[in-house]
Amino acid sequence: LTALFVVILTEQISKTKNIFSPLVGSFCCLVAVLLYRFSILPSAWIIITATAAALSLVFVVKGREYLKKLGGKVYVDDAGKKFNTTAKGNVMARFQGTVKSKPFILGAHLDTVEPCSNVKASIKNGKVVTDGKTVLGADDRAGLAIILEVIRTLKESKDEYPPIEVACTLCEEDGMYGAKYFDASFLQGKEGLILDDEYPEELIINAPKAYVFEIKITGKAAHAGVCPEKGISALEVAAKAISMMKLGRIDKLTVANLGIVHGGTGTNIVMPEIYLKGEARSRNLPALEKQVKHMRECFKTAEKLFTKKV
Repeated sequence: LTALFVVILTEQISKTKNIFSPLVGSFCCLVAVLLYRFSILPSAWIIITATAAALSLVFVVKGREYLKKLGGKVYVDDAGKKFNTTAKGNVMARFQGTVKSKPFILGAHLDTVEPCSNVKASIKNGKVVTDGKTVLGADDRAGLAIILEVIRTLKESKDEYPPIEVACTLCEEDGMYGAKYFDASFLQGKEGLILDDEYPEELIINAPKAYVFEIKITGKAAHAGVCPEKGISALEVAAKAISMMKLGRIDKLTVANLGIVHGGTGTNIVMPEIYLKGEARSRNLPALEKQVKHMRECFKTAEKLFTKKV
């Protein structure tokens, strides 16, 4: 399946000067899935998947040298200095095309989940598996393998193709830190594919931005059975704020939720403190900013309503 996708992707890139049609891409991926499902091309999937782990090691250990060997101009940014990692930075490369046009970008991430060292792959019942001591690491070693093979195939072909830019980022699994600190000044292309999806038949064209937030409300403890009026209930403040708040489905592209709540020390104590954690996400950035502002204002309003001398 991966091998077929490589062939199709290479062919499509060679046929276009600056754009890869999402419709063509979706159709190609769907054909690949159907061929694999009806066992027309099982061997290509086995071969490519089994070698993906080794190709990832090339990127991590000798990535720059390998990309240079393929004829690329390689650049490594300083993203590694901006968060906790032993790697220097994101790896990028540019390859000249045979036609003059904007570059086409191919992206993947360099890391995978642990345990991922010394992968021993084998084939059982038509599937590639490990010995149980490690993960296979196709996320995203398969993406790296595809990129290397696409570039190598284009170099060997006689077809026309645009310049290719490669963007390989760090620490995607830990929080997309490589992407957050990515030096985009190297890239000149405006269109491309990020090869990192569980389902080859899918072509994702956008994704939401998300805010994850934590709220800590500090009230004042008091004995609930003797003098509750001397306390300020953090729970009541939170409840008032939430009662004014728009949550759940905000609009077609925007959602918000409060999912974690901690607080209280006893049933006879006015709750002195409460902790909440939630998120808001949207594919419409102005709508997301509006929702976050709304939620913040609800808490500020509740804070004023419950502020008093005790």
